[in-house]
Parts: sequence; C-alpha cells; structure tokens
Amino acid sequence: MVLNSSFTPSDGGGVRGLSELIILREIMERIQYQRGLEELPLPCDYFDMIGGTSTGGFVITAIDV
Repeated sequence: MVLNSSFTPSDGGGVRGLSELIILREIMERIQYQRGLEELPLPCDYFDMIGGTSTGGFVITAIDV
C-alpha cells in the first residue's frame, strides 16, 4: 500500500532556522512557477503534515496559517 503524503520537518534556530525558511520559500516559488499561480502558495496547501522541534516548531507555527 502506497500513501501519497508529504511531510516537512523543521529543526533548530539561528542560521539553520533561516536557511530552512529560504529553502521552503524556494520550493513554494517553484510550485508557483510550475503551476502558473499568481500568488505564492502556502506550504499547508501542499504538505500533509508540517512539524518541528525547538525554534523549528515556532517557525512552523508561524507559516502554517
């Protein structure tokens, strides 16, 4: 049985927290371009589960709206 789901983990703060936000933004910009969307999509529209620990938990809470 194959499940079609996706998970975005997030961990740490400082430079790691900033770099994961930059990478996530790049992923969302690529989705926007490939699908011809006018607005930048939200990660919660494309990932089934988003989780984090430490500062990463706060980052995920902030972007998961």
